[in-house]
Amino acid sequence: MSCSHPTKAIFVREFHWSRPGARYGFGARPAPEPQSFPRDFIAAAIEAGAARPVTRKSLAARAAPTTKE
Repeated sequence: MSCSHPTKAIFVREFHWSRPGARYGFGARPAPEPQSFPRDFIAAAIEAGAARPVTRKSLAARAAPTTKE
């Protein structure tokens, strides 16, 4: 993985998490599109197997137009 601290991920299952000692938490639902969240939430989701990291390179590839001939 080229980015050691991703801020986007593709969630493959629902995931809920809160910072230690925090009043509030974060939650994500599965979707085919990358979702943006704080880095520590993304890292916890990836470690739990609930999300796949998205690198800048893969985001650029998704945004690039494709031509069919």
